Amino acid sequence: MDNAPLDIAAAHGAAIGIWPFVAGLVLVALLIGAFWMGARIRRREPAPPRPDEQPRLPDSGPVGSVLE
Repeated sequence: MDNAPLDIAAAHGAAIGIWPFVAGLVLVALLIGAFWMGARIRRREPAPPRPDEQPRLPDSGPVGSVLE
């Protein structure tokens, strides 16, 4: 009995099983890199305004459009 086809199929199956794992590692590395780059960009942005820097309503009330 010749087991060569089974040996080839087993080796081929193991090689196919490695590629999804490698692709997953690449995907995780890309996600970590994107998170790191986003954090760097976020640090360079100005801080959000403090409560005393927020816009205030005018004393006359909310500004709206005037219908004529």
